[in-house]
Amino acid sequence: MIALDTNVLVRFLVEDDEVQAAKATSLFEQAIADGNALFISALAAFSSGKGDFADYVIREHGLAAGCNTVATFEQALLKETGYRSP
Repeated sequence: MIALDTNVLVRFLVEDDEVQAAKATSLFEQAIADGNALFISALAAFSSGKGDFADYVIREHGLAAGCNTVATFEQALLKETGYRSP
């Protein structure tokens, strides 16, 4: 399984950099051809949550590092698990 950095996913979806978009597309095509999975962390929370992608990446990295919560001023995130007010 290959984990995808946010930039690889964005280049694949947005195609705003021709060279990087081609490399990202090639990675996706090769993974499909080889039957390899591609991993995108925190995407499920992002699709149903109130924060932006970076908010969920920060939360997941924090939890993986042993943190209990992420301190934030974002009011909408305070209603979600893993966030608290400073």
